[in-house]
Amino acid sequence: MNGSTPQNQFLVALFILLVVHTGVSAGAYRWLTKTTVQEWPKDKIVETTTPEQAQRGEKVYIGNKRVVSRSVPWPVPCYIIGGYVGLAVAVCIWFVRQGRAG
Repeated sequence: MNGSTPQNQFLVALFILLVVHTGVSAGAYRWLTKTTVQEWPKDKIVETTTPEQAQRGEKVYIGNKRVVSRSVPWPVPCYIIGGYVGLAVAVCIWFVRQGRAG
């Protein structure tokens, strides 16, 4: 009966670490990501007619174009990936130890 207590403690600790890491990762991604929006000039109209549309006699124009870009600092994905890899390594080590014990 006492043998399962450390296993349960490990699984609870792993679950708590998973939840905390996910929350911190989501927060870091949300608050450290920089979003920029570039507007094209209102008077600049670009024709984007494809050859198929031209054969049908159609013309397509783009008038109000916005370019949205997101910039994520490189430590954020490294932290996110590293945290999940660390948790996966902990689970693998736990499985190996369970296999040797049982």
